[in-house]
Amino acid sequence: MEPKQNTSSLAYDQKLPPMSAKYPWFIAQNPQSDYQIFYTINNPEYHYLRRINELHGRQIRACFHGWMILTDHPGKVVWSLWNPLTSKLIRLPPLFHKQRDSHECCLSSPPYQTASVFLLTSIKIPTIVFYRLELKRQRLKWTEMSYAKQLKRITGVDCCLRCLTCCNGKVYAMTSAPDCIGTHVIHVDIMATGKSKEVVISLLPLVKVPPLFNLYLRCPSYNSFRAIKSFLKGSSTELFYIVVCFKDETRIGDVYLFKLDMTSVIWEEMVDLKDAIIFMELASDHCYCYMSIVDSKIGGYIHILGNMGKVIYSFYVKDRTLSLSYMPCLVQQCHVSAWAMLEYRYRL
Repeated sequence: MEPKQNTSSLAYDQKLPPMSAKYPWFIAQNPQSDYQIFYTINNPEYHYLRRINELHGRQIRACFHGWMILTDHPGKVVWSLWNPLTSKLIRLPPLFHKQRDSHECCLSSPPYQTASVFLLTSIKIPTIVFYRLELKRQRLKWTEMSYAKQLKRITGVDCCLRCLTCCNGKVYAMTSAPDCIGTHVIHVDIMATGKSKEVVISLLPLVKVPPLFNLYLRCPSYNSFRAIKSFLKGSSTELFYIVVCFKDETRIGDVYLFKLDMTSVIWEEMVDLKDAIIFMELASDHCYCYMSIVDSKIGGYIHILGNMGKVIYSFYVKDRTLSLSYMPCLVQQCHVSAWAMLEYRYRL
């Protein structure tokens, strides 16, 4: 079903709009407003205005296992987990910590499962701050651990973790090596051990990212790119590595997509996304999603939100074409996020 236009400013519905899993949905939030704008990329002129109480004063940071990760705006001290399907909201204790402004967050498994942990990392400080989600335990608190020695044993250099993601029930991340050279993909192993079931986090090497030497040979203009930015994204069963090349500080020149064969642990370059799409934000590494089944007319794309949320670069993987479109004026001053819960088939 196509979205219907709803621009009434007198009364806003507090329920989610009747979204379809065939279309990639987006939500725009303006910190100065108490309503949200829901729309699709294929028909941005049609939109819904909603006042979702759980989102008031909060910003969407990521989505894992059907749960939205929220943080209060602009303080970023209080984190919450919200399930849009059940309306369940879990408020975590305030985080008065030097890493409270971290741009990296992850939920290891759905809340209330054994050893379900919410993690925060910083690309500048080699520590993990985490909170175990267990209602039966009392006096739960944030815990900080340093992983500097563990990671240096794996990589041989001082670096940090970035791009936390989930795949096959496990947490993965990349190391912060410059220019994608020598970058490792790390398994962040989370276990509850001992009688008290304390959480122990270990870093295990998985694989290095694909070598970029072949890209130099294939693309004559590769040497002229001013910058390269890489991303790691997991789905329920697949792990993707995405390389975005820039002509200058803002303009994208090319995109490369790889998928990891989890059996042979070998990267394969993808030549077609078929009926799937990937949505990414350049301003932050934490809020992007993968949708495996969408309308075949709009599938096969990597959509990249850039230029402070005003433009979208759409890279069609099959024929390697890159197109540019502008966001609706209505949402250009808002924080835009992909409504990633569609990975869980929220249907009419």
